[in-house]
Amino acid sequence: MTSENIKFLLFDMDGVLVKPGGYGAGADDTLKYFFDKYHLPVYADDHRMRVWFEAAGVSSEWDMVPITLAVILDRILGFCPSEQPLQNFDQVSHHFKNKVVPETEFSFQSIVQTLQPHFSRQPAPADAILDLIQSDDGLDLFPALKQHPDLARLILRHSRDEGNSAVNRIFQNYVLGDKIFKQVYGSEAEFQAESVLLKHDRPLLSPEWQKRILQFRQEKRAFPVVYTARPSSTPKEKQDGQLGYSPEAEMALSLLGFETVPVVGYGRLVYTGSVYGVDADSLVKPSPFQALAAVMAAWSGREWEALQWAMEIYNQQPHDHVANDTLPSKFELHVFEDSAGGIRAVKHAAKILRGIGYEVSFFGWGIATVEEKVRALQKTGAPVFKDINQALNAAIK
Repeated sequence: MTSENIKFLLFDMDGVLVKPGGYGAGADDTLKYFFDKYHLPVYADDHRMRVWFEAAGVSSEWDMVPITLAVILDRILGFCPSEQPLQNFDQVSHHFKNKVVPETEFSFQSIVQTLQPHFSRQPAPADAILDLIQSDDGLDLFPALKQHPDLARLILRHSRDEGNSAVNRIFQNYVLGDKIFKQVYGSEAEFQAESVLLKHDRPLLSPEWQKRILQFRQEKRAFPVVYTARPSSTPKEKQDGQLGYSPEAEMALSLLGFETVPVVGYGRLVYTGSVYGVDADSLVKPSPFQALAAVMAAWSGREWEALQWAMEIYNQQPHDHVANDTLPSKFELHVFEDSAGGIRAVKHAAKILRGIGYEVSFFGWGIATVEEKVRALQKTGAPVFKDINQALNAAIK
């Protein structure tokens, strides 16, 4: 096969390869847990919450759930204010135990759109909203919760850290189930539960395309890699029993029979950040770093070398001594995504690769059915398809 025909295939996970029913169920269960345990009134929710957040650039339930809880608490504290600042959930429970809160519906779509300018990649969106609450602007957007700074910090700070976030710990308990939770974190779960990922996630990639992609990889006709913000283990070459790395990307890969396909997930970025002293959230898409690492991982099959190579490319440093393989001089770079930010990140990575001498033809392929996401993807210039199988039929003739 000539270099003109070499294709790199970067696949997002959730909404592209896999229908992520587990995360939605985990988010719902986590919110219900706090509503029930701490006597909070359940508001009429918008079941398309994930869609609104993703359209606003927030891709992780680690941010969606605490931000949603903060929005709801701000609303009900507005109806039932506390004279004393509430500092923890037990005080919240005591405050609301005998209160009657009027039923009010509110649209998460409009709320998330209002908050969108304040979302950022670094700090993480939940931390960015906490910074907003603590600023002068917080009085306008979170007027009630601003009066309870300790409670706001409890909900929103350390949203990715199971050990320091009560919200994250409950969410991970549902996502992983109690048995995998103990294996990952080395401590007992808060309660027994079946993994909602194993229960609700479903493959979107057809069995035919699963086989074809693996065959392409074996024949070196195309080089697939999964490029996801899902939590994951450390790089394959560095998996030595470290605690705290949740194998959620790997759990999804097993649904597809893609255990041998390289994956650049969030855990790989956390590990890289710990080695280089960099915040992992500065490396995840829409940063081009993750896409650069994915390209080299797809080519070499060695994830840790690929991450090191990407770090030096990203920092514009010499890199010849890091990766034993160099990329082909000319290739096609395809990304299959359901978020505009993910497509822009790979497009940026293609520009960086061209800048160091590679001849790269970039192709973005959008996957969406919801109107808001379709519009956001179309703004990147990518054609949009209803599912990954249709997109692959168009991309690979």
